Amino acid sequence: IRKTMATKNYISVKDYLYVLRRLSGRIFCEPDDGKSLALQKVSKMYSENPFPKNRSNYYPKLNQFSHMLMELRNMGIYQDERLDFNDEYQYIKKRNKDRKTKGKTTQRSQTVASSTLKIKK
Repeated sequence: IRKTMATKNYISVKDYLYVLRRLSGRIFCEPDDGKSLALQKVSKMYSENPFPKNRSNYYPKLNQFSHMLMELRNMGIYQDERLDFNDEYQYIKKRNKDRKTKGKTTQRSQTVASSTLKIKK
């Protein structure tokens, strides 16, 4: 018996209809009847929006959260150690600056006043 190309590529009508049904299901996004549970999870994952589209739902509202914490900190209910340290550092820095300039400004003003008096004489 000789096999020709026609008999080699022959597909039964049943197989042909099965292939066409699967192809139309893939084109029109219809689930296949014989899918396993893992494939159903994958198809569900691909049917949902990707992460960049869900970003507003994924991340917390940081602006509102930080504003709320600042209000609680101003009321004295919440303590942020980093901000407390920064405030204390700025206070000490300003205090030391005032101490340094207090003595220097009085000395400078006296020297400027004495130099202007010398020039006028």
